Amino acid sequence: MKNCSRWLGWIALVAVLASPVAVVYAQTAQAKPASADRVMAKFAAAHWIAEGSGKRILYVFVDPNCPYCRNLFDALQPEIKPRDLQVRFIVVGYLTSTSQGKAGAILAAKDPLAALRYNERNFGRTAPGGGIDETLPSDKTIAALDKNYRLLMSTGSSGVPAMVVLDRRQGPRLVEGAPDAKDLRKILDDLR
Repeated sequence: MKNCSRWLGWIALVAVLASPVAVVYAQTAQAKPASADRVMAKFAAAHWIAEGSGKRILYVFVDPNCPYCRNLFDALQPEIKPRDLQVRFIVVGYLTSTSQGKAGAILAAKDPLAALRYNERNFGRTAPGGGIDETLPSDKTIAALDKNYRLLMSTGSSGVPAMVVLDRRQGPRLVEGAPDAKDLRKILDDLR
């Protein structure tokens, strides 16, 4: 049994390292700019919702029913303008049975940022989870959500929230979970 666990661990490690996105995360300051640009281009091609118009870009994977995503959303709000940020929220819908319908409602809204804000500001008011009502997503919206989910899984992340940052010293890297205020400041300070 011990050997089986060891083999499963090695297989999981090889699978993560085989991902082109994960390889760049494993690199340190020696990462080549071209590699960083190639990795970041994958996230730029996702279906994201921008908040802020700054030059420093941060990608954040969120699920509409994730309380930790809501905490991170709230923590980022006062940081956007002073830090010249553009936060690109990549919405996925997989945590609960209502996640896909809520994520679809956000992505398909006339103003997706307003819909995302509504969801976060009304989190848990009438029911557990995000405050936006579910909709039946169109095939196009489902395809966008699936693409976002596959991108999240390609990072090797174990869940949401997950941030992809272009760090000044380390290049592209994955930050899992909602960091505390001190760690969030450090992450934002190190953004390129």
